[in-house]
Amino acid sequence: MAKEKGKNVALRALETVGHLHTLHVIVQAEFVRTLLLPTVIALATGAAGIAGHIPLMWVIMATAVAAAASAVGILNASTYLERKNPAYKLQVLKHLFNFDLVPVGPPNRKHRRAANAQGGAPAVPAHRHFVRGQLGFEVWNRGSFPISVILISAETEIEGEKPPRGKLPKEPTIVQPGTTIWIHDDPIDLKNMDCDNLDGIIDMTVKYGLPGKESFEIRQKGTVEIFMEPYGFFKGMYFHPVADNDAVPRSSN
Repeated sequence: MAKEKGKNVALRALETVGHLHTLHVIVQAEFVRTLLLPTVIALATGAAGIAGHIPLMWVIMATAVAAAASAVGILNASTYLERKNPAYKLQVLKHLFNFDLVPVGPPNRKHRRAANAQGGAPAVPAHRHFVRGQLGFEVWNRGSFPISVILISAETEIEGEKPPRGKLPKEPTIVQPGTTIWIHDDPIDLKNMDCDNLDGIIDMTVKYGLPGKESFEIRQKGTVEIFMEPYGFFKGMYFHPVADNDAVPRSSN
């Protein structure tokens, strides 16, 4: 008997929770927040005025003021919540390729003499070589409050070469309002590769939000084309996004 009674209590509790959840969903609905609530407040104000034997002119005025005030209050509250919501406040500006080249040694005496004879500076080597490269992207905090950013996963590749995998996730970084930061994967050893156009892969995910509440996510997944001059000048890069359900080409290394 006691077991049956406990079961009934549990069922009633679950039913009550279900009703409360339904009520919460209804109250949070856009129709209720923007139209129904001001209407109910206006009707309640008018009914209270009539019940209190207030002159009709004042009842109509109070009803209109109550409806307008409640609508403006709801709009201002919604605007405030939107301004304080970190969602979509972190924007990706561009993708990055940082690199180091093999240093060029100083010209020897023979080179200097030849340059002086020709009335110019010693020539720069026509072909340079990479030491390392690094892929990433730049983000901008377009909100009015600091945003915490955490790099939680990263897979990058340049011409089949990958970086040694460091510790992930990284420590949080605070981005102040209106400022930008660079988010990078670890450097890739390019093994003295000729300075030339390169192909690569980016698959990086960051979590962001209020400090300690990083619940939103940005994922940059796709291929990159890097354009270089043989003497070491970086001309630019293109990022080609790939949908999550599309395959990203991987090297066989």
